[in-house]
Amino acid sequence: MGGERQIDFVACVARHVAVRGTSEDAPYWTCAYANRQHSLSNDVAPNPRDSSFYKAIQLSQGVLLVLDGDTPETGPAATPFTRIWCAFEESISFEENESVGRCGPMLLDIASVAEDKAELITDGLTEEEQRMEKEEFRGRGMATKANREQGFPLAVIEKGLTLRLELAEASMEVDKKRIMNCLSGNPLDGDYPKEHPKYDEINIRLRARFAIAVWEKAVFHGLVANMNLPATLAADRWREHLALEMSDKNLLVGTYFHHVTDASFASLGKGMPPRLRALRLVVPECKRVGDAGVAALAAGFPPTLERLQLDLSACGGFGDAGCAALGKGLPCGLRELELRLSNCAFGDAGLAGIAAGLPDALESLTLDVKSIPALTDAGAAALGKSLASKASLHTLAVQLFKSEGLTDLGLIALSNGYPASLDDIAGNYCLGCPNVSKEGMLNFGSFLGLSAPGMAGMCADFVSGALADGRQLPLPAEPVEPGVPAEPDEPRPVEKVKPKTKSAVKK
Repeated sequence: MGGERQIDFVACVARHVAVRGTSEDAPYWTCAYANRQHSLSNDVAPNPRDSSFYKAIQLSQGVLLVLDGDTPETGPAATPFTRIWCAFEESISFEENESVGRCGPMLLDIASVAEDKAELITDGLTEEEQRMEKEEFRGRGMATKANREQGFPLAVIEKGLTLRLELAEASMEVDKKRIMNCLSGNPLDGDYPKEHPKYDEINIRLRARFAIAVWEKAVFHGLVANMNLPATLAADRWREHLALEMSDKNLLVGTYFHHVTDASFASLGKGMPPRLRALRLVVPECKRVGDAGVAALAAGFPPTLERLQLDLSACGGFGDAGCAALGKGLPCGLRELELRLSNCAFGDAGLAGIAAGLPDALESLTLDVKSIPALTDAGAAALGKSLASKASLHTLAVQLFKSEGLTDLGLIALSNGYPASLDDIAGNYCLGCPNVSKEGMLNFGSFLGLSAPGMAGMCADFVSGALADGRQLPLPAEPVEPGVPAEPDEPRPVEKVKPKTKSAVKK
């Protein structure tokens, strides 16, 4: 608990229970209630890592940070950002994420009260939202999360973006001394250093975590630059994993917000932590994003990246130049790549640009290019040519659907490039392509390991027949010049909204 009213604290916990779907008997450990206030020495040991605070977090699935909201007298308070015990608990949340024996991530959810209503930002999707993504339709869970977080007051979290552990306070000075010495590795009861690299690390990592929590809302309100989110996140040189999800379409009602732009993507590119090893970006249905935005995003991929999941489905504004920039931006050490690019505006030259950038170290590739009307045999041949040189590739899934310009010859050229190193090709398919014959589909299926009586001989005859009469496999398309990166959002003046006066509470 920080400086919030008790009734607000209870409302935030109740909201958390409802959103997370926890059982009625799920325990929540609250220091103000769990520790006997008249004999704190029994619960607060000299070493903070022996205290009840630390032990409770080790046994928890996550931390619920309750921030006190704004008042007419004080404005946005966010008291926990100024209290040393709160900062210590928050820092343990990412420390626990890195512990070897932990099962699952240590979640950090943030709650506050605005307009007398409890609001909650969750660390990722809830279990129910994950179920929606899998069982209903892709994007449903993400849209549900975005909708329920719209009312969260951004102002109360801004203090967290400039948090300084060394300036936090404690009711008892000895507590701060021991916590600071514990974090800096000095004797607990000695004078603690006023500055220390460990303080800087904790400050930077906590600020980055808060930046990730509010990024989507900040995009929606046009405040990414004002809140300095790119620089805050990019400063986290300890972060190795990053996942962000946002969409410009409200999938629950089918309307577009039009808030996500090229500059939004450029801000994401600028915000990439320098030592990332795994990146997951799900940003579909962004109609105002073009080649410049994708180029700016790809330019920010750090060279340390080993795993990349990127969903740009239905971002119809970017085409061949954006794909070429995306291919150029793929780090050479990438081992696992998942690109979902269905319903976009590129064609053969765009696919050729991506194919040209595929790293030789690649071990796993999923390429979703469904519903790309401009894709023809030349694009398929370019992809096949690139795949043929990927000797480390073991898992491949190329997904084709409704590609009107694709014919049997293009499909043959693609499958001819599949390297011998492949041992998992179950995710490949080609459906709804009107100019691919039934025989062409059977041949592709045979290559993928599907079998039927006499299929092997029939497919051999089909390939030789397809190349009869002087017909030749298509020449691979050539990439175009990459797009010019966009500039990130610039800060703009923000109107200060005067807090509303709350009605008096009868005692």
